[in-house]
Amino acid sequence: MTAPGDKVKINLRFMGREMAHQEAGVAVIKKAIDFVKDLALVESPLKTEGKNLFTLLAPDPAKVKEYIKIHPTKKDEVLEPMKEDEPDEE
Repeated sequence: MTAPGDKVKINLRFMGREMAHQEAGVAVIKKAIDFVKDLALVESPLKTEGKNLFTLLAPDPAKVKEYIKIHPTKKDEVLEPMKEDEPDEE
């Protein structure tokens, strides 16, 4: 679970022949960025370093406030499954 203000790094490592098809990896990361575009900003554009392709996302406070106004129940829906994963305190 991330705390408010935490950044997320999406990292994809190519192995062997996957290096010849990096466009597939770019498509996967762009799909992930599109999934969170209503809450986050791309802080670092896609970069390739050796066999790694990565980007850095950061929360946009203005977008987060707007999203909570539009979807007031989403916050509880997202946090509820995480509560089930916590071990019981006995």
